[in-house]
Amino acid sequence: MTEQFKFGWRPTVEGLLAHAEGHFIHVRAAYAVRPVTKIVSEGDSGAFPVTISEPEVPPRSIQLSTAIETKHILEDLRSVFDHSAVYLAREVLLQPVIAKTNSMLGTDGASFPISADEEGWKSEIGRIPWNVAGPKTLAFLQSFQPFVDPPKNGWLRVLHNLVNENKHSSLTEFFVQPSDDRLSFRRGEYTYSLEVLSLTIPSAKLARDGATRNPVPDAWTFFDEAFAGTRKFIEAVAAAVPELRKESRANGGKAV
Repeated sequence: MTEQFKFGWRPTVEGLLAHAEGHFIHVRAAYAVRPVTKIVSEGDSGAFPVTISEPEVPPRSIQLSTAIETKHILEDLRSVFDHSAVYLAREVLLQPVIAKTNSMLGTDGASFPISADEEGWKSEIGRIPWNVAGPKTLAFLQSFQPFVDPPKNGWLRVLHNLVNENKHSSLTEFFVQPSDDRLSFRRGEYTYSLEVLSLTIPSAKLARDGATRNPVPDAWTFFDEAFAGTRKFIEAVAAAVPELRKESRANGGKAV
């Protein structure tokens, strides 16, 4: 067993996911939803109070702490995909691919390709080690790409962008902004509409709009999709590897 997988692939990625979920508990608690009473005007007949739930904005010092925790969450989730890429390359390609000039570009340095469009995808799979992967392996990797199924996979493009943003330029900030949805309700013969605040990540919404034309409604929706999607990815890798090994063996012990 290699040093990279001394804990085993499955325990490693499960541990990374659990670590991310633990940090997320703290982040969500910092922006706890609280009841807010708003006064709704009823014209000449006066006004009445309505209580709704909206996220609370913590002090700036707490915002910084949660931003750092968010960076760890994003990186842990991205690491699940990259650790799985190395696992796939080792299990499916069978014969390690070693670059002549930089061994990190070989099997042990494999990263999970994420592309916003088909052109970018072709560029990704032209690199070591995926340039020697078989068609079934490439089809498996492609099935998770944002451009293949935007409503299902769009969150992965957001994750990719946010990881880079947090690593190189700025930490993720949450903003309490008016929601795209308004709260509508009836009182007697009248229908009223209230503006509702929600927690958003503006840069995440822009990333998803540009890549998939399917905006993230709010911060919690993105993280719910990310945790669920990462869990499904782990299960998919575990289920796919036995079949992908057969493809390699059918081609003389290595991928075509």
